[in-house]
Amino acid sequence: MTPQGNVNEDQQSMHRETVAQYFSTRTKYWKDIYNDVDGACSDFMGFHMRRRRAAVLRCLSECNAQGGRVLDVGCGSGVLLVNMAEMGHQVYGVDIAPGMVEEARNSFEKHGLDPDNVQLGGIEKLPYEDNSFDVVTCVGVLEYVFKEEEALSEIKRILKKNGQIIFTLPNIFKLKNVLDPYYWLVLSSRHFFRHKILKKTVANTSDDINQISTNANYTNTRYSYRQVEKIIAASGLVPVSLVGLGYGAFTICRRKIFSDKFSIKVCDYFENFIERSSFLRGRYFPNRWVICLKKMEE
Repeated sequence: MTPQGNVNEDQQSMHRETVAQYFSTRTKYWKDIYNDVDGACSDFMGFHMRRRRAAVLRCLSECNAQGGRVLDVGCGSGVLLVNMAEMGHQVYGVDIAPGMVEEARNSFEKHGLDPDNVQLGGIEKLPYEDNSFDVVTCVGVLEYVFKEEEALSEIKRILKKNGQIIFTLPNIFKLKNVLDPYYWLVLSSRHFFRHKILKKTVANTSDDINQISTNANYTNTRYSYRQVEKIIAASGLVPVSLVGLGYGAFTICRRKIFSDKFSIKVCDYFENFIERSSFLRGRYFPNRWVICLKKMEE
């Protein structure tokens, strides 16, 4: 569900501040969710987020940028940055949330990295020179901005020639939603009533932390595959790869059908089945996509 209406800079700024405040209050959660030791965040969400991280790191290993400068936009608590440093990259991070920046800097110090390489800043105006990085990662960020094309253009600016961006986008038509009547009956009706009947848009609503968390105002975008294609085409970047990731945890009226442990097995089955077959190439119904684009010489 994409933000609608004419949104001025003040409204965008208010939204950015709310997003920053929200993630600053969630630093421990987003640090723990990547930790699979001693059962930390062992639910399906934790499993899926760790698999997302693994997919991004796999894409990074295929970029042929060993020892290169890598920036993580929306670096959170710095977990991904530490992993990339362990792969031999020169790592830098930027995040909109002060709490996340503080946590990432602490993590850098703990792992012998330079904490000054983590900065406070937003994706709309990155604090770096043109042609600065070999690879830029952007995980779980674009769904919180109003203009993905502008965000990708800013990332393109700081990429070196032949540099690559790895980013993720969530799918509104993920199989979990398609199979649960609540999503296509209740939420779709609510969205239609809100935006078509009441004519309410992002321009005349305000967000608080709870609304960011629940997406009550539909300001955290979910994408269709067609929208993803349009975003890639408008970016001026060359597609390298697109991978569908995750299926489940399946629900009926938002209630889980299976235990988290069994849901993970079901997810593995779907991912393996789609990888072995040509069935829609896994593009249309995964939970999210991991996408890699390349900046060619102009």
